[in-house]
Amino acid sequence: MPVDETQEHDQLNQDRCQTIPDFTEAWKRLYFESEEALARSVKEFIASQSFVSLLEQMGGCYLSAYKATSQNLDRFFANHPLPTKKDIARIAALVVSVEEKLDRFDSDLSSGMAVLTNNLIKLVESQLAFQNEMASIKENLQSIQNRLSLYESQRNAISPEAGKNPQDEITAPKPNRNRKKADKDKPGEPKQP
Repeated sequence: MPVDETQEHDQLNQDRCQTIPDFTEAWKRLYFESEEALARSVKEFIASQSFVSLLEQMGGCYLSAYKATSQNLDRFFANHPLPTKKDIARIAALVVSVEEKLDRFDSDLSSGMAVLTNNLIKLVESQLAFQNEMASIKENLQSIQNRLSLYESQRNAISPEAGKNPQDEITAPKPNRNRKKADKDKPGEPKQP
């Protein structure tokens, strides 16, 4: 008996499985059958003049609503101190302009600093060359003074009278060569013509 019962139970399960519909298959079938009919009706509707007029009406309604909204927003922002898109765009353009000017100023400053640095380097080099030239002139002058003092010492050794400084002769009092005339012009005596 147990074998008969199991066979009956299996038979009942198979009957049940056959009577339960498969919903996924039914849905697929319904979709593919209705797709063609819906596509045909949409194509006919799009090709009709009523669809075109509907689109024109919708576009007109949208544009009038957009225009009214834009005007209302402009009036609202005119009465209230809030920035509009135009204000923000204008400020953004000004910020971009300032950034460009700053970039130009930065590049000009950098190039100016480079030129100034090069000129300072050239100035330092020329000052070093000038200092070297002055040191060379000092050495040459010292050498000339040494030679001159050597020459004077040699000259004094040869003749003591020749060693006198020509400046001393200029500043020394000159002897009076006209003694007779000086004797005549003694103080206290009248001058004779």
